[in-house]
Amino acid sequence: MKKIAIFLFITSILCSCAEDYGELNINFSLPDEIFSPEEVTLVSGSTKKVLFSWEGGGADDGMYVQYEVLFDKKGGDFSSPLYTQVGDLGGVKRVTMQHAQLNNIAKLAGAKPGETVGVIWTVRTSKGDKSELYKPGKEIKITRYNGLSEMPEKLYLYGSATENGGQGGRIFGKREEGVFVIYTKLTDGEIYLKDGTNETATQIYFNNVQNIYQEGEGSIQVTSTDEYATRIIVDLNNNSLSFGTVTELRAIWRDTDQVFGADESNGYNAPSPFYYTEGGVFTLTVTPNFIHRNPWWGAGEYHDDGRYYFVAKVNGTEYHWRNNEQANAPTNSTPLSYFLINDKELWNYYRDVFWMMRDVFRDKLCHINIFAGEDGKMYHSIELAE
Repeated sequence: MKKIAIFLFITSILCSCAEDYGELNINFSLPDEIFSPEEVTLVSGSTKKVLFSWEGGGADDGMYVQYEVLFDKKGGDFSSPLYTQVGDLGGVKRVTMQHAQLNNIAKLAGAKPGETVGVIWTVRTSKGDKSELYKPGKEIKITRYNGLSEMPEKLYLYGSATENGGQGGRIFGKREEGVFVIYTKLTDGEIYLKDGTNETATQIYFNNVQNIYQEGEGSIQVTSTDEYATRIIVDLNNNSLSFGTVTELRAIWRDTDQVFGADESNGYNAPSPFYYTEGGVFTLTVTPNFIHRNPWWGAGEYHDDGRYYFVAKVNGTEYHWRNNEQANAPTNSTPLSYFLINDKELWNYYRDVFWMMRDVFRDKLCHINIFAGEDGKMYHSIELAE
């Protein structure tokens, strides 16, 4: 009985509150005028903001309304806008936009890099389930910059010169923000880039006249690298594109700097190079002998050390590929991250870290593979050949 009384008491309070406040007022008036630059020339990487603002209007009861800015092609009615942006802090009578956003709007309106296009914009005011547009809107002319609309998170290699003849994209490894690396084999033909693999992906090419990356249907003509692999570095931050021929790739013992497979019979100088196959894969079949004669020691003295790294020769310059963090020899449950390869060109012999060979591979014929294209990362594997 007491619970029923409490329920009736609360209900009476709610009803009295509803009578006091009445129905929600969703009426509002539209802005009197909207403001923006007549034209703007965009600059790649600019941190400047472009202001879109308006005066007048608002809720009849002085409360909160929601504002949105809509962009459309000239002649459009905003029923299918190119782009929509919520007002700053929702109800403030302005929108500040970055150059990259406006560059994308101009692209959606049909402008190519460097071209100028006129678009219209307006303000939509909303409260509750009611919304209205300020009409007829205002025009702004936007000149796109020659660079990219935004920095891609992923990058793929396409073109007739690729290993699969352009039938699908090969993913780049992302070395850092805006810098991508891929190892591949090229034939005579063309290459270009995309930021995805679907039909809506943006095509990117390097304009070697202006030395800048652009969106569009351009491509680069390349020549065959024969049996060698090519390292391609795309640096979108500095607008650079470099090609390097990988003529050698070897596995090296850390303690003696001797090549895998070297022993007294060949003067500790066996070539034992990796061979490039396809799809970013380098492979080597070798017997990794742990026991090495250290040239700094006396004859007949040996040392057992399983640490190793890789050396790649690109355009005649050696680069050391090594581990990201020091660790003990791996086990069957060691994660793939242990085998990741850091292929940066920095090198400090005493501070850099290395992998450790498992004892199970001692004096056994092994296959060592380096994968420079799996999910955009570089890693390696070792397995028994028997």
